[in-house]
Amino acid sequence: VCNEAALIAARYLRPSVENTHFEQAIERVIAGLEKKTQVLQPAEKKVVAYHEAGHAVAGWFLENADPLLKVSIIPRGKGLGYAQYLPKEQFLYTTEEVMKYHAQHVLCCTYVARSLASCLIAC
Repeated sequence: VCNEAALIAARYLRPSVENTHFEQAIERVIAGLEKKTQVLQPAEKKVVAYHEAGHAVAGWFLENADPLLKVSIIPRGKGLGYAQYLPKEQFLYTTEEVMKYHAQHVLCCTYVARSLASCLIAC
């Protein structure tokens, strides 16, 4: 991440690495390169936006979900958008905690996002 931030700063001809460069570097490492050649049509952007909003809204209402950090509909890596969560500072989880909270979060957010996108396409 630090190397990527330094490269981004150098591309902008900055004498030092700033917080914005680190944020861009983290986004690039986590989500992948921005696909500038993949241009979405307005209707496709709307579907992706609803899908990602579904992740965000479902995560907001789940009691033990990690807090949402960022939502993007810019195509990166293999996805057309992503929801980035800020993990809690807890590193060790019991099997019960993983099955109860993490699985619930992933499944709920996935189903809500998919349902919203499907409803939009059907309407």
